[in-house]
Amino acid sequence: MTSQTVQRVRSEDSGHVLDMASLMLRRMNAVPIRLKILLDRLLSTLHHERVQAILHQCGWDYDDYARGYKLQVTFLYTLMYTGPAAISAVFLFVSAISLTLGRGTRRHRG
Repeated sequence: MTSQTVQRVRSEDSGHVLDMASLMLRRMNAVPIRLKILLDRLLSTLHHERVQAILHQCGWDYDDYARGYKLQVTFLYTLMYTGPAAISAVFLFVSAISLTLGRGTRRHRG
């Protein structure tokens, strides 16, 4: 591929793009700018639906990728949209941890 011409990647070759994207994005919360430029060039050869599928397989959504980093709101988003039962469960879990930690730090007077 030259810098002047961008060719469409055949569907059977998009697996190579997935491999490259996986190496660059998995377990990452931000993409170094030089790698993002290279990945942008690769992804620009694919249809938008395939780009979204590849990003999803790597644990990213399109907005986060376009921004260059992931927003860390996944836990809060899950709580907000799973309802009161999830919030109650988290509250009970945090309360149990607080009680357990509190027992270990209290001094008995006697």
